[in-house]
Amino acid sequence: MSTPVKKWLFTLIAALGLPVLIFLTLFISTWGTYTVLPTISENTQLPTLKTTDFKVHGEVVGHEEAPLIVVIHDGPGSDYRSLLPLKALANTHRVLFYDQMGTGLSPRVSTEELGIEQSLKRLSLLIDTFAPTEQVALIGHGWGGMLASAYAGAHPQRIRHMALLEPGFLNDEMAGQVLPALSRSSLGFITSTILRWVKALHVDRSDPDAREDFIFERIRHQPLFYCDQEIPENWSDYTWRSGFRSWKTITQSTLDERGKLHLDFTKGLDKLNTHVLIVASACNNVTGRSFQARQTRLFKQASVTQVEKSGHELLMDNPTQTLTILRAYFEDRYFEEEDRTEDAG
Repeated sequence: MSTPVKKWLFTLIAALGLPVLIFLTLFISTWGTYTVLPTISENTQLPTLKTTDFKVHGEVVGHEEAPLIVVIHDGPGSDYRSLLPLKALANTHRVLFYDQMGTGLSPRVSTEELGIEQSLKRLSLLIDTFAPTEQVALIGHGWGGMLASAYAGAHPQRIRHMALLEPGFLNDEMAGQVLPALSRSSLGFITSTILRWVKALHVDRSDPDAREDFIFERIRHQPLFYCDQEIPENWSDYTWRSGFRSWKTITQSTLDERGKLHLDFTKGLDKLNTHVLIVASACNNVTGRSFQARQTRLFKQASVTQVEKSGHELLMDNPTQTLTILRAYFEDRYFEEEDRTEDAG
């Protein structure tokens, strides 16, 4: 074999072998046990909410005769863990928490059972089950604010109060204002995603969704939503378990066959007479106060307030101020107090 051919073969072997060597190094160096929490399908001790059609991970706290607040978490593909400080409202209300189907600790279902329409039907049935005749209050966080708005537009007569914690974009126009900023291609993001993928190879495969959920739990966090534009070190405390297929299916359902975004969570909101309160954080550079101020025009009546020293996870960053604002709103004191503050100024 000639020297040039030997050199070519050596170069080829080195080129092919280097990625394999890097992979093996990462795989061995990340060796360990990485757990993904079981859902209510596997752990029957978890709290569960039941309707005539489905069961989800969830709970209701507070006196059974108190007015109901329904809490709708962020996502798609998150859960209600970061919203647990809202249990403090149970001294005056019943507070219902639930993980949406296909995410958190709720069952993993077929892709055909996931989507915006299905999410709204389940929300509607939960409300009809736990408050069949009374008006309810809604708290929607991020994606949950989008679902809350869509439900309120379809059932305006059922809404007593609606507080939206930095809701996501409510129509195509608002989506166009934020989606370009959410693109991530930094070296740090790519590196952390690769590392998370390698760690996922050590996750038990008996749960077919576990590995994808494990990867998505880390990469779904957007640095621009947090103070100092950095993902907090305790990010893993924000969720029990993410739901990758839920996120993927719902996200893809907003695109037409040409890949163009089509969504509108504002239908019927012109019939909603409730004064909506939007709560924004001081640190979020994408869907914070300025963005939410523009979304107020999508409601018949809406106001924006701000929580200081907080990013998108308002109830994790500054639960005291967030809860103070929400208590005043649900007790019909918020706008009176705002008026007094303006008069004093």
